[in-house]
Amino acid sequence: MGSENSVEKDCKEALKQIDEKRYTQMLEKEGIEQILKYGIAFQTKKCCVRRGELS
Repeated sequence: MGSENSVEKDCKEALKQIDEKRYTQMLEKEGIEQILKYGIAFQTKKCCVRRGELS
């Protein structure tokens, strides 16, 4: 079960990275009003996908 927590944590970190590195900045400057953010993490056969807050 510990590995699931690790995958979940990595997934949250992926979403955090999107904001910290401002990956959506260019889209926002182009006038895109709705941006979907997804954090995805894999570990062996486990996968976690989380959707972040919409801009």
